[in-house]
Amino acid sequence: MTTAFRLGSLAQDAVTGIKSLCALVTASSRYMSLESPVGTDYQVPAGKTFYITKMHYSGVDASIGFVIGYGDTGVADGAAAPTNPVQLTQMHRGASAFIEYSADVFLAIPAAKYPYIQWQSGYILLNVEGLEV
Repeated sequence: MTTAFRLGSLAQDAVTGIKSLCALVTASSRYMSLESPVGTDYQVPAGKTFYITKMHYSGVDASIGFVIGYGDTGVADGAAAPTNPVQLTQMHRGASAFIEYSADVFLAIPAAKYPYIQWQSGYILLNVEGLEV
């Protein structure tokens, strides 16, 4: 019998590939690598792909807008973009401040890359869940 762990649209039979990452971006137009644990930039291991399948986010503004992508380097909460950034998606929505929103997504981050978020106003707390396969 196989036990399957499901996150959004992906599933696997081992808990070891499940990852939960976070980022807190504190000002407009800033970049931040996703971290796990907090303070450690997450880099997709060699030979793996990390699939983000779920996002949870909240901010201080009534309008939320951000970019998710990946790059060759990790970046702290600041104006500098990662080296060779690749934008995967851009999200915009009317929202209420300090309310958590969730979205099912399917975003692939290749091996050796660092996923990042770029916030476009105020600050945002982003948590993502996904699988390394």
